[in-house]
Amino acid sequence: MRRLYTFLLFLLLPAVLLRLAWRARRQPGYLRRLGERFGRYDTRPDKPVIWIHAVSVGETRAAQPLLEAIRARHPEACVLLTHMTPTGLETGRALFGDTVLQSWLPYDYPFAVRGFLRHFRPHLGLLMETELWPNLISGCREENMPLWLVNARLSAPAARRYARLGPLVRQTLAGLAGVAAQTEGDAARLQALGARNVHVTGNLKFDVTPPPDAAARAAALRARFPGRPVVLAASTRDGEEALLLDALATCSVPDLLFVIVPRHPQRFDTVAELLAKRRIPFQRRSAGTAGAPQRSGASPSRSSKPASAPRKTKARKDKRRAHQRPPRPSRNPQDERTRALGKLGKPPPHSPFMPSTARSLSPTRERTG
Repeated sequence: MRRLYTFLLFLLLPAVLLRLAWRARRQPGYLRRLGERFGRYDTRPDKPVIWIHAVSVGETRAAQPLLEAIRARHPEACVLLTHMTPTGLETGRALFGDTVLQSWLPYDYPFAVRGFLRHFRPHLGLLMETELWPNLISGCREENMPLWLVNARLSAPAARRYARLGPLVRQTLAGLAGVAAQTEGDAARLQALGARNVHVTGNLKFDVTPPPDAAARAAALRARFPGRPVVLAASTRDGEEALLLDALATCSVPDLLFVIVPRHPQRFDTVAELLAKRRIPFQRRSAGTAGAPQRSGASPSRSSKPASAPRKTKARKDKRRAHQRPPRPSRNPQDERTRALGKLGKPPPHSPFMPSTARSLSPTRERTG
């Protein structure tokens, strides 16, 4: 079964490369150090390697307490942290700096897996959450390297999808040295699919220590909006912001402040364009405009007309009006805001929509991917 999987994977290689190039349009980091994705690495550590794979931002943050415990218990070892997304790699660099070695995990081609394992020769491997790669797990077993699935989770719908692959999934899970599952339900589903040596250890994300200044930063942010009801839409994905705005347009909450924190930084501009298209006043904290709401319908990147623009004389204005259609009735900005917010009722004097694209609004967040 794994041979068929590998054969299909090679057939899909052109599509894999095209998808990588497509994603690099918005995140150029996908194409950096491209050789690592196929098992070609430059840096070779001179210490025993303990390897942790965290695919993107959430997994990288969740791995923080585990990584710190490993460094405290094994100071003689080099911790190798691998990722699949640029945002995950950047998060790892922000959290750990130069104290860990970072690289891409290779694609699940046998030659790439062999190149990775023979270059770093890890003594132990830890896969975060649900990273099940048949050739990678088989390669680790052939090299006699223990590989664990930690902080493992598997929902019931995902378990049903995995069950359709039958022997491939069973063989893959059986190749693991063990599984540390988040809940009893996760453990039961993984065992039913063929996992062995399964333990329930809880969710590592609850072991993450917030930054020391998190409470002070939260209090300062809350003090900027005293008494206002706040709705936070955190870690939103494509399409969810439009649904939330539609829902908010049907309710009436006086002086409501709606904060949007997109999961992926590359979508910040997209969300701003959505709000501008709907003519909803907003502020962008990450763009330094949190003190002044942008006008309804204004492009987030378009600057206002310079104050020094020359003024037309009254005679020129009168002459121009003579050749124009009768002017439309003046539009009240307050009426525009009322139309944009639909049934929210009488608009508050402050903008109720503030998409925050700064990580500082959420101590645990920017994958993220």
